[in-house]
Amino acid sequence: MGLASDAQSSRDAARRWFLEQGAQAIPLLEEGLSDDRLGLMAHRQILLILGALGREQTLPVIRAALHRALDRDDPIVRSGAMEALAAFDTPESFGELVALLDHPNADVAKLAVILVDHVRTRRRK
Repeated sequence: MGLASDAQSSRDAARRWFLEQGAQAIPLLEEGLSDDRLGLMAHRQILLILGALGREQTLPVIRAALHRALDRDDPIVRSGAMEALAAFDTPESFGELVALLDHPNADVAKLAVILVDHVRTRRRK
């Protein structure tokens, strides 16, 4: 999977390919999230692609990845999952971000503030 490549050009090409596939790529992307061999950066990229695809059916997978990352104190996947949630405009995704505003980890709370503000600004437009 090009998303796990060290070369930025390979990661970019893989991202474009997955986005071009649209909803058909979702099962493969979800499977990739459960493959620890891909590494944290690939998992982050997968989450960002799922967010960019904007299919609400992926919210449970994104939320599960967020909670695993919070449990593991994994800032790479955690931030990817949070950014993916911010791409959606649903009560579920917004509520998940709002709940993180009071998180004991200051980095989590700071990113939640930024993303909640981003979602609110987008809603006003």
